[in-house]
Amino acid sequence: MVTSGRVLKLKGDEKVQVLERSLDWKTLRIKFMNGQGTYWVREESLKRIESH
Repeated sequence: MVTSGRVLKLKGDEKVQVLERSLDWKTLRIKFMNGQGTYWVREESLKRIESH
């Protein structure tokens, strides 16, 4: 799945922006801050941080 691009392993300091939320499926559509596409991920797979 990694080679097909369906699974990504993130670095500890990788930052993403949430673009959309699906309440029914409990998923988030995210965009990488480095411009690397958009993906749907499970809500619990990300840790929320506040940026100032």
